[in-house]
Amino acid sequence: GLSSLDVRTSQDELQFSSPSHLLGGLYVVIGAGLGARVLVQRAAALRFPDGQGTRYLERLSTTTRWAGFVKFLEETPAICAAELTEGALATFACVAGHFSEQTSR
Repeated sequence: GLSSLDVRTSQDELQFSSPSHLLGGLYVVIGAGLGARVLVQRAAALRFPDGQGTRYLERLSTTTRWAGFVKFLEETPAICAAELTEGALATFACVAGHFSEQTSR
């Protein structure tokens, strides 16, 4: 599981400054399910034993929240696109930093 990654979190690593900024972070997290679908298909071609190496991605790829989330974004006029984008970029940077730490060990 993910506990083997020794991921450490801190409240000051990723803070969202507004609702739009937070929605940017959610865009990344919820959207990861779509990317997981592609990765699961590619991993299947590698013919790993059942679930080995793909179990996390398989669970993530079953998300059904994307369409509802996009609809919410489209129907909410008070969202600031610039803040949403900043929140998404900050979330990507945070995740990339955690992966970089894990691979440099």
